[in-house]
Amino acid sequence: MNSVVLKIAGNNYAGWLSMRITHDMQSAASNFQLQLASNDLISTNIIEGEPCEILINSKPVITGYIDVLSIDYDKNNYSVSIEGRSKISDLIDCSIPAKKMAGVQFNNQTFLQLCQVLSGQFDINVVDDVGGWKPIKRVVFEQGQTLFEFLELIARSQAVLLQSNSVGDLVITRAGSQRINTALALGENILSASTKRDITSRFSHYYFTGQTWGDDSKSGTSIAHISESVKDENIRYRPTVFQVENVTDLAQLKARATWQRNINYGRSRPVIYKVNGWQHRNGLWAINRKVKVIDSWLGIDDWLLITKVVFSLTEEGELTEITVMPKVAFDVMPIPAKTQAWQ
Repeated sequence: MNSVVLKIAGNNYAGWLSMRITHDMQSAASNFQLQLASNDLISTNIIEGEPCEILINSKPVITGYIDVLSIDYDKNNYSVSIEGRSKISDLIDCSIPAKKMAGVQFNNQTFLQLCQVLSGQFDINVVDDVGGWKPIKRVVFEQGQTLFEFLELIARSQAVLLQSNSVGDLVITRAGSQRINTALALGENILSASTKRDITSRFSHYYFTGQTWGDDSKSGTSIAHISESVKDENIRYRPTVFQVENVTDLAQLKARATWQRNINYGRSRPVIYKVNGWQHRNGLWAINRKVKVIDSWLGIDDWLLITKVVFSLTEEGELTEITVMPKVAFDVMPIPAKTQAWQ
């Protein structure tokens, strides 16, 4: 049995009736929902908006804030439900007035520098797993745009992912290659599975256009209009067009188009597996790790990427839902010329 603790201002709370902890590569901010039959102590000591940690077996898995405190009661009983997210939820929710950003230099900064400047407004540290950044000549911060929307648009042009880690940092990363040495195998540890193969977001041709800023010795700054395209050979004729900002050259635009095609491909074929417990042989199940999947029903015998993990505690006990996709969903690499079952 795993020990789950909510830690607030040095106080530990446990004894949950039910709980759900979610890490999702498509949502960036991890989240939690906890429920317990309570008493006056916990309902008065926990306040919405407070900083908190969720720990499993004494190790942090989410560092963030309490978003919602719900209390249900009658004259004899009441229960408390607590919801929260990791620290980068403030980047997701908030926009900063233009006058506050008037003195901030955006042009000719690297993506890492932009992340550090904006995350620093909320005391959020930035972890760089990529490196090799080049200055971006010009970026546009639009009034009312959330900070995460702004950063995610640039992240797409740089072909990187923005995630949160267990201590609340903003992590700049790419699809992981680290492997979990416990397979997901039908007839062994897989309790149940589900999948939904949906091609409505896939297209045969992805046309991308943008603007790049150059140096003009006569007029100062010049604008060049650029375009690129990529194909998905496995789809009937279904074209789509994207207008993108913050690209510096054709290579970046090509990478952005490839990124979009691959995301749409990979996310059209997720599989969700349910297993007992929260741990494999070497630790907790985790996102952005590759796992060997052996599933005769779907014809899978391959390494896939874990994109979402949900730890739950219910009347059934401790369970983990693990969503896997082809790694290409988060990579800039060619889609196989002929689609295999779950490549």
